[in-house]
Amino acid sequence: MRKDEMVATVIQAVQSEMQMPDASIEDATSLPDLKGFNSLIVASLLERLELQFDCEMDPALILPETFANPRAIAEAFAQSMKEHTTILS
Repeated sequence: MRKDEMVATVIQAVQSEMQMPDASIEDATSLPDLKGFNSLIVASLLERLELQFDCEMDPALILPETFANPRAIAEAFAQSMKEHTTILS
């Protein structure tokens, strides 16, 4: 999956989890600034994206800065997928 597709998937997941289907969320939108964005949303978002990407995020990457914006989340999943693929090789 290309990184721009991953970012789009993250944006759709954020809109769904935040129940904001019409929200204008971009790849650099500050998620912590969204009203209602909290640790419960992060946990739900993480679970949803791990299922969608069929990959668990590396626990070392589960940090506040990873959930700063959709692009950062997509990059963390891309890194986790790369590490997962390397381990399986």
